[in-house]
Amino acid sequence: MHQISLLTKKPILTKSLVKLIKQSFDCKLSLKNSPDQLTIALEQSKYRFDAIILTDEFELKLIFKLVKKINFQARSTRVFFLLTKVSNLNLQNKIQALSFGADECLEFPFDNQEFKLRLQKLLFMQKISPEFFLEINGVKLYPHKGIATDQNRLLDFRKREFQILLLLFEHQGGLVTREMIIDRIWPDEVPLFDTIDSYVFRIRKILGRKKKIVKTVHGFGYMIINK
Repeated sequence: MHQISLLTKKPILTKSLVKLIKQSFDCKLSLKNSPDQLTIALEQSKYRFDAIILTDEFELKLIFKLVKKINFQARSTRVFFLLTKVSNLNLQNKIQALSFGADECLEFPFDNQEFKLRLQKLLFMQKISPEFFLEINGVKLYPHKGIATDQNRLLDFRKREFQILLLLFEHQGGLVTREMIIDRIWPDEVPLFDTIDSYVFRIRKILGRKKKIVKTVHGFGYMIINK
C-alpha cells in the first residue's frame, strides 16, 4: 500500500483530489492543510512517504522551502507540485519547483487521466526493492533509497547529482548523451550545457579517488567505465 500525503486547503479541490486518488490507487492518504502540519507529519514518519502532493495555495516561499527539505531529507520520496491558480507566473513557478527538487508539475485545469498517469509513474518508481543496488568499482547506488556508498561510506549526492549518476550506471559502458540527461532529469525545461557540466564536476569531486569511472566523451556526453 502506497503512503501518500496531500497538502491543500480548498474544500472543493481537496474533495476532488481525494476522490480521484482513492479511486485510482491502493493507498493510505494523509491530508494536511498547512505546510507546518505536513512538516510535523514528515518528521514523525521519518519521511516515509512514497509521494507528496503540494499545491500553490500557500505562500510559495514556504512551499519551495518544503520541497527543498523533502529533496534533502527523503530522496526516495516523490514530490508532485500542482499549480491551481491562473497566473502569468505559472511557468516561472513550475521551473522554480523543479529546480528545488519537485519530480512532477501539473497545471490546472488538467485531465483526470493525465493526473492519474503522472502520479502512477511517480509511485511506480517506488517499486524497486529497497535493497536493490547497482555497483561499479565498489560504488553502490540504491535507486529506491536515493543514496550512494563507496565501501560503506555514504556519498553526499544531491538529488539531481544522484539521478545523473544513476542514469550513467544504468548505461554502464555505453554513451549517455547530454540530450538523454536532459530528457531524464529536466523533462520540462532546457538547462544550459554548462549546468550539466557543473553537476558532473561535483559528482566527480564527491567520488574522489573513484572519479575516473565517469568519463567525458567530448562533444557527445559521458559514460561509466569500470576502472
